[in-house]
Amino acid sequence: RAALTRAARADAALTRSDAAGLPELRAWFAGELAEASPAGVTPPTPRDVLVLPGSQSGLSSTFRALVGFGQPMLIESPSYWGAILAAAQAGVRLVPVPSGSSGPDPDELARAFAETGARLFYAQPNFANPTGAQWTPELTGQVLEVVARHGAFLLEDDWARDFGIDATARPVAAQDDAGHVIYLRSLTKSVSPSIRVAGLVIRGPARERILADRAAESMYVSGLLQAAALDVVTQPAWHSHLRDLRQQLGRRRDLLVAAVTEHVGSA
Repeated sequence: RAALTRAARADAALTRSDAAGLPELRAWFAGELAEASPAGVTPPTPRDVLVLPGSQSGLSSTFRALVGFGQPMLIESPSYWGAILAAAQAGVRLVPVPSGSSGPDPDELARAFAETGARLFYAQPNFANPTGAQWTPELTGQVLEVVARHGAFLLEDDWARDFGIDATARPVAAQDDAGHVIYLRSLTKSVSPSIRVAGLVIRGPARERILADRAAESMYVSGLLQAAALDVVTQPAWHSHLRDLRQQLGRRRDLLVAAVTEHVGSA
């Protein structure tokens, strides 16, 4: 509420935002991913970031701009229902790749690319919905090798970046500086349901195609919401908020497990 009040009193409440987003917020998204990038990998720059009105719009624009109506797209199976819905609205033909508690099988992924000629693989490498899978560093390397070999893209939906309880998210995009990974990161879930703001990190010509789709769809994201989101994530209290959030999620998880054990048992 305080961030929204401050944003309402600033120029962001009255001026049009750049189509790609506020420069300061784009720099924050780039910097967060850069912090996870190992030595030897060129980190993203603010120029590589597009600010979106929520991650769902990023899915829709990416599917339209990089896949196209009637064309195949690989997707983990099972997968997030919102991505399935966005693909259906874009007229994309989904090709399921089996994925379990450890993630997808790289050999199955390679076979699907070879048989379909698909150019995009949608996945949630960290805390996948609904399996909860988190890719190991070994699997991450194998998937990146398959995607690069087929000249394709991985759309990494890091939807639960802030929700790790006993584990920390490891963005696949942090390992890639060749432009094969498109990184989608939402702030809505950890800031506020009313702050529909997300960032899409993408390098190369594909960025301009997605930006053109976003400009045609909504022209630009509310500067007031962007300013409020930037205010929240740059406050000293942001990191303590994330720690508290994870502790609350841990308590809820433990309560659920205890209730299931008490009322359902081992059956």
